[in-house]
Amino acid sequence: MSKYKIGDKVRIKSIEWYNQNKDSFGLVLSDNDTNVFCYNMQKHCGEELTVRHISENGRYVLTDNEGSGTRDLYMWSWSEWMFEERK
Repeated sequence: MSKYKIGDKVRIKSIEWYNQNKDSFGLVLSDNDTNVFCYNMQKHCGEELTVRHISENGRYVLTDNEGSGTRDLYMWSWSEWMFEERK
């Protein structure tokens, strides 16, 4: 079951996290997921985005907070480990 639901706000992990965890190709890999955080996703580090869709495999499609889905957010699938923990 997904931790977040459609309409929830999520914050992408920080640029500091990305820089500390990326490999020589600019990818951040997870031991528990085949989804990767790629170089082009880093421009969204620290941003608050909205869950637009949740796929059957639990991956998220995000949109900007205006709901327009601009800024290339539909190009990627996002996983929960890419988000800051809720407080």
